[in-house]
Amino acid sequence: MLDPARYFVPKETVFRWIDLIAFHKFNTLHWHLTDTTGWRVQIDKHPKLTANTKSYYSKDDIREIVAYADKRYITIVPEIEMPGHSVFATRRMPKLTHDGARRGSYCAGKDSTFQFLEDVLSEVMELFPSKYVHIGCDEVGSHYGQDCPACQKRMTEENLHDVHGLKNYFTKRIEAFLIKKNKKVIGWEEMADADLDKSTTVMGWLGIARGVEAANQGYDVVMAPLTYVYLDYYQSRHEMEPYAWDMYLNSLKRVYQFEPIPVEIAKENRKHIIGVNAPLWQYLFHSTEQTEHMLLPRLSAVAEISWSEQQDKEWGEFCKRVAVQCDRYKALGYYYAESSMTPRLKIDYKPRRKQLDVKLDTELGLPVYYTLDGSEPTIHSRKYNTTISLTKTTTIKASCFRNNERVGYPLVAEKLMNKASRGKIVSLTEYMKEQPGEHPNALIDNVLATKRGNKENKDSRSWQGFVNRDLEVVIELEKEEKVSFFDIRFLRTPFFLPCALPLYVEYAVSEDGVTFEQVAKVDQKPAGGGAIIRHYKVEIEPVNAKYVRILAKNPYTNKQGGRRSWLYADEIIID
Repeated sequence: MLDPARYFVPKETVFRWIDLIAFHKFNTLHWHLTDTTGWRVQIDKHPKLTANTKSYYSKDDIREIVAYADKRYITIVPEIEMPGHSVFATRRMPKLTHDGARRGSYCAGKDSTFQFLEDVLSEVMELFPSKYVHIGCDEVGSHYGQDCPACQKRMTEENLHDVHGLKNYFTKRIEAFLIKKNKKVIGWEEMADADLDKSTTVMGWLGIARGVEAANQGYDVVMAPLTYVYLDYYQSRHEMEPYAWDMYLNSLKRVYQFEPIPVEIAKENRKHIIGVNAPLWQYLFHSTEQTEHMLLPRLSAVAEISWSEQQDKEWGEFCKRVAVQCDRYKALGYYYAESSMTPRLKIDYKPRRKQLDVKLDTELGLPVYYTLDGSEPTIHSRKYNTTISLTKTTTIKASCFRNNERVGYPLVAEKLMNKASRGKIVSLTEYMKEQPGEHPNALIDNVLATKRGNKENKDSRSWQGFVNRDLEVVIELEKEEKVSFFDIRFLRTPFFLPCALPLYVEYAVSEDGVTFEQVAKVDQKPAGGGAIIRHYKVEIEPVNAKYVRILAKNPYTNKQGGRRSWLYADEIIID
């Protein structure tokens, strides 16, 4: 699924991506053409939808794109969102939305709304010969139509008991129109609440449960669970990974592990799983390079799980083949992510022994070369083959090489087993126990937290959360000694938690744990967009210390709006 509704791409780029999905033997392109942010298809009967903009496809463009896809045995299924995700259209044509306070979605109480949508769908059907038309029907709020007189009147006339009944009425009315036009309806799983015609297909996206339920009820189902095949999610948690939607980690291996026909579906109903859909929502990807980075090589995994029987899939064999597939991408001029070729660090900290055991690997099983002296690794550096045990401050740098060329992002784990991790925390601001860093020593355990990921991603759970309060921590070192380097990392993520960066971080030292002298202050720097990890690092002239105090100032940016402001902190370094 490609999403020009969120970010428009020219016709020539669509051709490029049709070639790409044909290369992977996909036979369907789900084309998301309308949403809150844009309307990308010319509708002659309603020119206001595309007035004063060039960011849409003319009918001639679409005919050309459809023909281009058809020659490559690809059917394009258009999606026209309704009744939600329709702010763009209702702003252009306000009479289509509710008359109450909650506007932005199509009003189910006005016959003119349905006339408009029938006009649109009629022109869309003329352009797309696909037997399917996608009508969205997802993420409609629980207040849909509640303060709209027309919707309330409709509910009374049709004996609809609640908002769900009103949404179901909307869905079934559009469904009846399309069936009359000899089309099959497909939509996101929320529409399965309605008593749908058995010719309608459900697209499961929130997980596998609704897809399983629909298949067992006799509906055809396309599986598109966000926790496996959404391609707008991160592919790895490396700090250099480009900005992506940060709720889940859909690595290449995780995509490959998805089984499209769950065992929960009765054997006689498994025929109803008719396909897999890998959506790429383009909120964030505004260039060809960015988009292809998210698609590749994960499209290869989607293709294999879609076309292969479960018993024919083997991860190790796939790894060998996908490495060669990346050579093909390069030869064809496509951009691809090297996330699966990047070294990964696994740490086992043994505090009693004051020892850190480090393991290195890559998702594709490529050889890893590393150094312990701060130099950049080469093909002639040490090749990793066994656990590295550390008892003193060490910086590990690692890279992967394939065909004698460096691939993937470099790994830098700075100052592992430093003076902080060999010491102990004697004072710490109360942290939130239900948040990731669930143990007292999470700030000095050498386990580097990453950008947020799913629950299976253990290293994302090393962040300690401090809500609406400053972070203050005091660390007692093993002995009084010289210190000159300080660092602490913070996460900023704009989505599911309001994680902010501290306004500043102060470092202070003491010989008795009572009287502290401030020795450094690091102010917040511009953060840019998206989820980032920011170091508050400073190096000073050496000073004596037995205790180090770190104070991070919470900006409380969301407090007045009633939302909590978090500091997510991890891994203090003192050296």
